[in-house]
Amino acid sequence: MTSTLTRFRFGGGLIGVAFVFAFAACNGARHRNSEEVAQRVTSTTAALPFDLPSTAALRASPKKAFGHYVPALPVSIDNKDPAHDYWALDYLDPMGEHGVHMAYGGYTRDRPMPRPVRPEANWRLLDMQDEVRQAVSVGLDGFTLVLYSTGGSVWDNSVLMMEAAASDPGFKIILMPDMSEKSSISTATPEILAQHIAALAAYPSAYHLPDGRLVVSPFKAESHDPAWWTLWMNVMQNTYGVRVALWPCFLDDIKFRDAFASISYGMSDWGARSPLDNDPTLTNPTSRVGRALEVKKLDGVDGPGHKLKWMQPISVQDSRPREGLFDEAENTHNLRNTWEIARLQDADFVQLTTWGDYPELSTFANSPMHGFSWLDISSYFMTAWKLGAPPLIVRDVIYLTHRQHPISAVPTFPETLLMHVRATSGSPRDTIEVLSFLTAPATVRVQAGAQLYNCPAVGGLNVCTQPLVTGSLSAQVIRNGFAVAGVTSPHHVTATPNVQDMQYVAVSSGREGDVIIAHPEVTLRASAVAGTCVNEGAPSINYGTSWSLASRGVGGYIAYLRFDIPAAPPNTQLKRAALQITSTMLAFAGSTDTQTLRLASNDWSETAVTWSSRPPASATILGVGAASRGPNVRSSFPLVTSAVTPLLGTQQSLAVTSTGLDSLWFWSHEAVSSSRPQLILTFQ
Repeated sequence: MTSTLTRFRFGGGLIGVAFVFAFAACNGARHRNSEEVAQRVTSTTAALPFDLPSTAALRASPKKAFGHYVPALPVSIDNKDPAHDYWALDYLDPMGEHGVHMAYGGYTRDRPMPRPVRPEANWRLLDMQDEVRQAVSVGLDGFTLVLYSTGGSVWDNSVLMMEAAASDPGFKIILMPDMSEKSSISTATPEILAQHIAALAAYPSAYHLPDGRLVVSPFKAESHDPAWWTLWMNVMQNTYGVRVALWPCFLDDIKFRDAFASISYGMSDWGARSPLDNDPTLTNPTSRVGRALEVKKLDGVDGPGHKLKWMQPISVQDSRPREGLFDEAENTHNLRNTWEIARLQDADFVQLTTWGDYPELSTFANSPMHGFSWLDISSYFMTAWKLGAPPLIVRDVIYLTHRQHPISAVPTFPETLLMHVRATSGSPRDTIEVLSFLTAPATVRVQAGAQLYNCPAVGGLNVCTQPLVTGSLSAQVIRNGFAVAGVTSPHHVTATPNVQDMQYVAVSSGREGDVIIAHPEVTLRASAVAGTCVNEGAPSINYGTSWSLASRGVGGYIAYLRFDIPAAPPNTQLKRAALQITSTMLAFAGSTDTQTLRLASNDWSETAVTWSSRPPASATILGVGAASRGPNVRSSFPLVTSAVTPLLGTQQSLAVTSTGLDSLWFWSHEAVSSSRPQLILTFQ
């Protein structure tokens, strides 16, 4: 048994590493330097409680996830030092923009994550490319790009985003003209709107269906009747040769869905921002689950039998200083509810509302007030929704969320327009929440000012809610007497805030926290309980009593091994796995050819199986590697831990195969104990 003590500190780009990470390879162990460890720890996957599938695997799903992108609110407006840029001096300062926002304490309470001044002339484009990479890193397929105008800097930013998205050919943009009264594009004629939509549609990043139709999802589509939209689509096709798949986003889908069905490919609504409005247990036709199911019963533009698609809005919260309104999101409750609604509806698309609408404080994008937390939490639910099953939790990660002051707190800045809870979203509450993703049962410990709370938690997803108090807030995961994950909020809770701020802030142990692992590794060894090989050149001969086994591709040999695989010790998970074999005394026993280890059927008898009756090997690959050359040499084949984990505590067979000409000869389970094939499993 070995003991490790690992302590990381994430945030601010700094990482301290108190150990050197090592792993076993076929040709011996090698050590990664601290820079390699830092890259591993700060990657998106290392920050998440699960291993995020590859971008290719997520994009292979027909279900698509988009973030609602507002081009009027880019990462930087003027490319100045973040301490003195437009965001800091005009949007966040209550006296900014010549005091026009004084009544409500400033234009916004959050901003995009600041970055240093960029020397490049194309800094706006580079910022947007960074946003695209950020979205891809957490599993998004693209953006819905809201279009406010047909000119000016906002239009220029819309064009730049089309160019930025093209940097990743798989990342797509759904065009979303804003038809609400606040948008100048809403007054455009069908001809003017078609001219500008067609210009953006020419970019390769524009989202098209497999049949070539351009997907357009107008916001508040009900501002024009179906006849107007039909005229616009005719202009698009007849003047610009662009066929459109209309996917309207309504403010009132119930009222307008029947009228729009025959011209639409799919539908969506802007949705609500509170758990009371987004109740997944309600399934009546006017509920959030039911209204989508009603839409999916309607025949769409493609005629009878071609039902409408549905895009579900996914939201965290909504807090609008300018309008004096906020929704009670109940920490992450609303976010979790909207993902559950998408699952229950079997939604075709989802739209994260919003990527970066900071004046409404509804943002998902990385920001000073919540980091990556909303995106990271969504990655888990998005993966489950796309792939049809929740991903395996392999790391303990917690998300601590809270407001920065009690609801009743009076700001010291003389605001005259204070926010009040929207009537439909229920009563506001003062709470701390710890959302935990745990590999095994543990205790979630919350330190809130002078108060200490303990919440028992199971392996999996847990919610611990406690009263909000003033002071500093932190949380830890305690297992077997050790703290295995922890985080301290950088946002102090005060009873006398400068300005009123009803948004929930968040912090993640996976990115900003302390992760402390101080319990021993456990290594278990399991020798093969049966083994044999089969020979293509002697298809009817059984080799069950042989002390040696062989694998070769041409003039084939296949070796079979059977193991009773140990179960994981209590409160541990599999960290590493390997198959260890020892070559025989033959001078040519080792092989430089690649060996592939696959799961095989257990339906074989050691003393009866032949080439002609050999069990099939499955497509599940447990490991790949090459053995060391020479007699009586031990070789280790690393195994894929995610493939081995489901097999723990069961009896399994594996086949050792090759495609080359060089034979591998190794001792069977009949040999002396030190030379027998073994599975080596390391748990922690």
